[in-house]
Amino acid sequence: MSKKHKHKQKNYSFSSQNQVQKPQNHDDFDLRLWRNILILLSLLIYLIIFPPFLKNQALGGHDAGTHLAYLRIFTDAFSQGQFPVRWMEWIIPGQSQPLFSYYQPLLYYLGQIPHLLGLNILNSLYTTVIFSWLFSGLMIFLFVRNITKNTLAGLAAACIYVFAPYHILDVFVRAAYPEVIALSFAPGMFWALERLFVTEKRIYIGFLALFTAVTFVSHPPTLLILGIPLFFYFLFLILGKLDIETPDLKQIVKKILYTSGSFLLAGGLASFFAIPALFQQGLTQASSLESGYLDFHNHFTCLTQLFWSNWGYGDSVQGCSDQLSFQVGIVNWLVILTAIGILGFYFYKKSSHPVNKRVIFWLSMAFLGMYMTLSYSQPFWEGLPYIAFIQFPWRFLSVVIFSVSILSGILFMYVKKETYKMILFTALIIAAPLLTYSYLQPAAYLPNNYFGQDSKNFYQENQDASAISGYFPKTMAVLPQTGTIPKGEISTSNPNATVSVIKSTFTDKEFSVSSTSPLQIELFIHYFPGWKFSSNNLPLIPNTANIYGFVFLNVPAGISTITAQYTNTPLITFSNYLSLISIFVLIFLIFIPGAYLVVYAKLKKRQKIIPQNPIAKL
Repeated sequence: MSKKHKHKQKNYSFSSQNQVQKPQNHDDFDLRLWRNILILLSLLIYLIIFPPFLKNQALGGHDAGTHLAYLRIFTDAFSQGQFPVRWMEWIIPGQSQPLFSYYQPLLYYLGQIPHLLGLNILNSLYTTVIFSWLFSGLMIFLFVRNITKNTLAGLAAACIYVFAPYHILDVFVRAAYPEVIALSFAPGMFWALERLFVTEKRIYIGFLALFTAVTFVSHPPTLLILGIPLFFYFLFLILGKLDIETPDLKQIVKKILYTSGSFLLAGGLASFFAIPALFQQGLTQASSLESGYLDFHNHFTCLTQLFWSNWGYGDSVQGCSDQLSFQVGIVNWLVILTAIGILGFYFYKKSSHPVNKRVIFWLSMAFLGMYMTLSYSQPFWEGLPYIAFIQFPWRFLSVVIFSVSILSGILFMYVKKETYKMILFTALIIAAPLLTYSYLQPAAYLPNNYFGQDSKNFYQENQDASAISGYFPKTMAVLPQTGTIPKGEISTSNPNATVSVIKSTFTDKEFSVSSTSPLQIELFIHYFPGWKFSSNNLPLIPNTANIYGFVFLNVPAGISTITAQYTNTPLITFSNYLSLISIFVLIFLIFIPGAYLVVYAKLKKRQKIIPQNPIAKL
């Protein structure tokens, strides 16, 4: 039989359009099957983070009780009609403050979702933390897959990020849940920026603005920290466009304008929180958050701690005797050393690889993050504005774990054979969780209502917990001692006067006062701009000249209806409306193009005559 006839006997298949398709390769099929099995198993690995949260017990941690209390108080304020939530009354009488205008609130807004679905405060908090933790892996996956065009690379990077020691430290040791939320959204900034540069679609202006805004509202220090590599990554992408023979300067300017517009929109979205937090700090005692224990000079790491330090649940202290771990992680160090080795190989061979520039960039970011944790970086800490509010230099470990996770995915781009990629993937997804598995537990499991967050008598059972002093109004020079303030909200100078409470929420109070003579009443509210007082609908001028900053009002004889309301100042009103307008702009950028694309796709499917996609650049 001739070669021609042999060729005709091959097993070809035909599609419905009578197009000849190549014969299937069984080896390729087996490889895809094992690849899909590996992907499924890699997703199942994340189940190991759930057990501690499913015990229906409170997890012990540095800030565990604080966040449970804050979520309970935030929920009460939200149910009273506050939106945005700003003013809160602490558990102890006489400790009120505009906490949520200055302290990162997104954790508590997100916590309302499971609570409205019927979960109690404890499980609402933990549900929010779990899904945010997993969402961080999703965003790393999207970013790395977009760079490498490889699913295994994205999944490996996500696994390394989720199970990084510093990530686990935030969850189970420090209970720094706002930072956990920020670490879940921050990778979205890099993903959206990359997509904006590649596609030039305006929808990614919206995504970049959204992820930047929610990162800031989640935890401003994290945006300040990861904003540094984001800025350098922006320059990296710009230089990449210039590093060609004939760069299109018009397109580069367009990308710069798109990016700038996105950050302006992010400022607008976050303005309801950002404007008071940044421009009204002088009305609070926020300067105390940079001194004493919170002074960054006390919290530099030692170089040896980055390589290895025992896992603990204690405090950060000055020197190298910290009782918690600042290790970068064994797998992370192996990724770093592998990347350095590959670069050294190409340098020795005097050759290059198109991936080398990205490896050098993310290695540089990882080492920059480590440098900022060490005392050698003290001149930057003392010279740069706002950086003192980060408080703990070791928070720059977030830059390290983020950069190394991206680096781990980029290493896949050096590997050509799919089999070797699967081996590398298997090694990473096993090693990352295996070497940190023992860390996936709190210092202690406590009774589920140990902090009283779900108790009906919440405000009576927790009288020994003081609020954070940094967010009290400046009118308060001294915090009243526990037990010195009566549980009622008002007292009078006339013991014969009668007082009854008509209404009492955090921001809207009404009392009936009856007296045969003029008297002075004291409201246990720390005065802050926005509070207004009246007697029988006539405005009253508060007297706050006392060490506690409490409100004293002069009331005439007779029966008086006293009202106290916390209202928006013109600046707060402006910030609220700016956020609202920005939300409408965001909806237009993200959802309107999507709706048009759906309609366009349906019309095209029906073979309608369409001269051009009207939103091709959206």
